[in-house]
Amino acid sequence: MNILGTTLVFIASLSVCLGFFLQTSEVQVILGESVILPCNGSGFPAEELQLHWEAMGKDVISLSGGVITGGSAFEGRVNFLKDPAESKDFSLVLSDVMPNDGDVYECLWEGNKPICSVLLHVLMDPNLFPDHVEVFEGEDITLECFGNIPKNKPWEDIYIQWLKDDKEILRLSSGKMDVSIDYSIIALPPRHDICRGVFSLTIMSVSVFDQGDYQCRYKSTDYEAPRSGFPERHMLMVWAASSGMTDLMDSVSSASVTSHTHTSTSVPTWTAVASSQIEAGRTAPAHAYAASTQTEVSSTAPERAEARRFLSGQRDPLEFLSDEKTPWIRIGLISGVLLVTAVVLGLLLLSGRI
Repeated sequence: MNILGTTLVFIASLSVCLGFFLQTSEVQVILGESVILPCNGSGFPAEELQLHWEAMGKDVISLSGGVITGGSAFEGRVNFLKDPAESKDFSLVLSDVMPNDGDVYECLWEGNKPICSVLLHVLMDPNLFPDHVEVFEGEDITLECFGNIPKNKPWEDIYIQWLKDDKEILRLSSGKMDVSIDYSIIALPPRHDICRGVFSLTIMSVSVFDQGDYQCRYKSTDYEAPRSGFPERHMLMVWAASSGMTDLMDSVSSASVTSHTHTSTSVPTWTAVASSQIEAGRTAPAHAYAASTQTEVSSTAPERAEARRFLSGQRDPLEFLSDEKTPWIRIGLISGVLLVTAVVLGLLLLSGRI
């Protein structure tokens, strides 16, 4: 027992000398929120602090000579919770957490002595993004999608696919984005966000034709089949920019005819876009896109709706005839009355009654 006790004391003393008191913890955070990765540095001298946080070999944040440096994959999203020298608190704060931020984080003293180890779990809350989205015609809409891809994944190896009603409308592959010209003006986020796992689709100036079921897919590795992003799908409902429900239904009917005309073609035409355009550092939608050749909903929908109300008996015929949009009916009616009057007068003259 004396030998065992001596050995334990020796190991404990050696751990203290080497600074190997490893603090371990496990933290959960919801997608898009901020999280604190705890680390207590009260047992370490404050003079000439040399701290380094890393996640499976990737630089997160460092403090050396009073200078704080953030890792490229975490730039603008990470900082120390407090001044480590004054507070003896080495905890860090990570904001706008993405799926690929889930990892094992380690705080190293003098670059090689582990102090803290934190396992971070990123939770995907399905209540964050409703699967049913409604928008008015003419507005812009962004359908959110997130995926878990390696932070060091080369740009040319990133694969993203968007489907509408089970038909591909956009594909990013080999650094190039292809967009079907059968659809509205659409775009992906900037390259920086895509590399973080943000694959959201922006549709500009939405039309009734854009209504449908949208799905987002991506590849985490090169050899796997495309997997579903989060959320898996969006059902987009487009409301016509009209004050009446009749006009809305008429626009939807017209859009259905137009949609059928497009889907009757054999294969959609695709337009290749250079990767340099996608890399533009502007906010979405600032990337290359293809304009839709789809004809907008006819502006004569209100007239067809009025005619439908008249034929179905929902509108007084006299009210319909008095409408300023139908002067030819009034002219015809007046002409008919005059013609009948002339015929009656002619008959009366022939009979000698007048």
